[in-house]
Amino acid sequence: MRLLVVSILVAAACKGQQGTSRIAVGPVSDADARAFGDKLVPMLKPCDEAKVAQVVDAGAMAAKFLAQSALPDAKGAAARLAKTDVGARLLCAWMRGVDDVRVLHTKTVGTEPHLILRRQIHDPRSGGIVVGYDELQLGTSEKDHQVRIVDAFTYVQGQWISQLVSGNLDATQPLDYLGEVPQMAAEVRNAYQLQHAGKNAEALQLIDTLPKNVRAYRGVQLVRVRASAALGKESYRQALDELASVFPNDPSIAMIEADGASATGDFDAALTWIDLVNTSIGGDAFQEAHRAMAHLQRAKPGDPELAAQTADKAIAMEPSLTRAWEVKLDIMIAQKKWADAVAVMRELEDHHGVHFDDAKLAAQPTVAELLASAEYKAWRASRN
Repeated sequence: MRLLVVSILVAAACKGQQGTSRIAVGPVSDADARAFGDKLVPMLKPCDEAKVAQVVDAGAMAAKFLAQSALPDAKGAAARLAKTDVGARLLCAWMRGVDDVRVLHTKTVGTEPHLILRRQIHDPRSGGIVVGYDELQLGTSEKDHQVRIVDAFTYVQGQWISQLVSGNLDATQPLDYLGEVPQMAAEVRNAYQLQHAGKNAEALQLIDTLPKNVRAYRGVQLVRVRASAALGKESYRQALDELASVFPNDPSIAMIEADGASATGDFDAALTWIDLVNTSIGGDAFQEAHRAMAHLQRAKPGDPELAAQTADKAIAMEPSLTRAWEVKLDIMIAQKKWADAVAVMRELEDHHGVHFDDAKLAAQPTVAELLASAEYKAWRASRN
């Protein structure tokens, strides 16, 4: 079998001396990748760490980590990684609290099929839906010829597990998403902890005293964005601009930039970043729904029509996606198409588990005209 992905000497502790072991994995066909995805998804919701650990090739992940690490003890860390379940631990951390996780499709990278996963979570703070994407690099393990995960990339943090593992090898410690920070690690971790504790101004102040090369680490930039978002729109916008300048046109920051642009009212930028996300993951109905909402909120000439067309595209791509129907409802209400709005409400109640409460609807000024319409009253009467 042709070997690919990693063919690297990995350090292994052996009676107090440094030994080496050659780790290699074989190719995976597109059909095998899809079959693996079908087997994996039930393990992820709820996430069963023990089962996931069995489908992660820790040795291959350690080899990839060693190939790219700049840490002084990279060999020792790789040896520890090869013996731990940290890959499964991080994957399950990403899946914590998900409402839905599914394989969207495969994405060809070079000659390899990578799996693209989408996870949805309800944000308890905003009540909205948060979506995340993960890309799984696969290989056929040499020892038993089974397909396993070699590495996983989260579009939320913009890093591979092999880049995040350095701070997560101790299973007794809380998960750390900073990744590898070879310089001024103590100061960086202090800023991370300050932001995590809600001391955002202090975290931002500390980060801004760091040298430019340290401040440019991905993990540092992401902490800076999170801290700035809590300090007002201007601070948030400046942090997003800095992030984009450090990682120009980088798909791994596109979701952060798209969400931030929408939050700060820059819908032109939001649409640009949404396009980059969608292209990077190979297309998704959720991003089409996100694009439809951005057109609705931007409200330039032609945007109302684009919003409706794009929402319909999202629904055609994935009819079961509740978010696409919710966005279409917002568009129909904004365009005062009451019959269409009622049809969408019927779809949401009948097929998506959504319940519309008249009292809660009445508290929203944007739907007052809908509630007064003959179409809505007739529908409500038919439901009683």
